[in-house]
Amino acid sequence: MPARYLRSLEHDPRGYGAAADAHADSDLLLGDLLFHSPRTLGPRARALGLSCHTCHPNGAAHGELVIPGLSDRPGNVDMSTAVLRPAADDRVANAVNVPSLRGCRYTAPYFRDGRAASLEALVQQVVTGELDGEPLAQRELAALVGYVLQLDFLPNRNLDARNRLSAHASAAAQRGERVFTTPRPAFAGQSCASCHPASSFFRDGRVHRVGSGAPPSPHALDGGYETPTLLGTAETAPYFHDGRFANLGEVVAWFDRELGLQLSAQDQADLVAYLEAIGAVDRPADDRPLASRLDQTFAYASLLSAARPRRIWLAALDRIGALLPGAPESLAPRAAALRAELSALDEQVRSGAPLPVLARKAAPLRGQLARLAADWAGAASSAVAEGMDAAR
Repeated sequence: MPARYLRSLEHDPRGYGAAADAHADSDLLLGDLLFHSPRTLGPRARALGLSCHTCHPNGAAHGELVIPGLSDRPGNVDMSTAVLRPAADDRVANAVNVPSLRGCRYTAPYFRDGRAASLEALVQQVVTGELDGEPLAQRELAALVGYVLQLDFLPNRNLDARNRLSAHASAAAQRGERVFTTPRPAFAGQSCASCHPASSFFRDGRVHRVGSGAPPSPHALDGGYETPTLLGTAETAPYFHDGRFANLGEVVAWFDRELGLQLSAQDQADLVAYLEAIGAVDRPADDRPLASRLDQTFAYASLLSAARPRRIWLAALDRIGALLPGAPESLAPRAAALRAELSALDEQVRSGAPLPVLARKAAPLRGQLARLAADWAGAASSAVAEGMDAAR
């Protein structure tokens, strides 16, 4: 599972589980839940088990995602069809590659064609316009947007603090940087770096027509796409708005061929080396201790308060309950008892029981789940140690 790399986790590796009663942390936790819960979306999306996390696992792009009726190739989805919302169907086959959300506080405008100027507009359009969900209340919208804004670009030792190549980059990448920044007649005297300047996260915030699109009619002025960042491309294959290219070498070859850049084979290889260097990530996996990762989900119990809407209760109970069946055998009875307690709460929430009463019943859950997470991690560590001893 790709690392979240929320800024809160970078500053405090414990995350927000231990301090979820604080106002800011509680809002961030609510945004986390909305991002991971299918209940945020419409009925058809919920039936398929889809959430924001499905397409953007912890903020990254899901390059292998295939949704029946929506995907023409892995990593692509056509959200303007009748599969999830009948009124969204534009009768055009225009699947786009799922983008990463990492660093999105720096990468407006949004959508592949740049039609959304703000994350608030993007989120509401996706939730209601594409996935047929109910409009998010202002508090929930702010929480979800706030969570997404915390998704950082992943660290990359090939780059310094100004996005210049560091000493870790290869000689080929160093040569490729010169190819990247060299002005070319085919670019009207500009360079690759003109649209992908290092100082603004390798993207210029503009929409360009580069001739890669397919207009919906012969007379349509269409096919403009927002300049994507080049950071984190190690996580975002396949490439281009429609995911047509499996690797960066194919991307470079297309630009060379279509725009007449006249790059030599060596220049193309060096340019690819540069793109791979600036698009690398140091920690693609969530390497926090298991107890911390479990606690990140169990922290949803902190949202079970009388002030929360019932659908937030149901979403939190769903997410916690889904994790419990995976407990190790030694902890299975405790996990089963907790799951039964969660199921009972779920039924009472659905039946309309007073939330203040239910909140008092739910109060001990946070501590019980935290202890389970610690014991679960301990059991996993013991199992690993035993396996290593047996291997010797």
